[in-house]
Amino acid sequence: MTTTEIPVQPRRAVKASQKRKFIIEAVVVVAIALILVMILPLFLSGFRLNLVGRFLALAIVALGIDLIWGFTGLLSLGQGIFFAWGATPLPCI
Repeated sequence: MTTTEIPVQPRRAVKASQKRKFIIEAVVVVAIALILVMILPLFLSGFRLNLVGRFLALAIVALGIDLIWGFTGLLSLGQGIFFAWGATPLPCI
């Protein structure tokens, strides 16, 4: 019975390639976000831009709840206090 050897990469090479891949993905995401920030005001009205801003703020809150609930398994609404605290002076603007 013969066994075939599977070539194994050193752990450093795997970690370096993963790190490089992560950096490339982060740069692409930041570039897309910057392009959208520069282009959206040219095509959208003030009302639509306000709506996009609200949706993005709610998306950040949803991501925070998802991360806390996903990693710990506990529903914590503590960050909701800070979200509401920040939204309190909004009618005054």
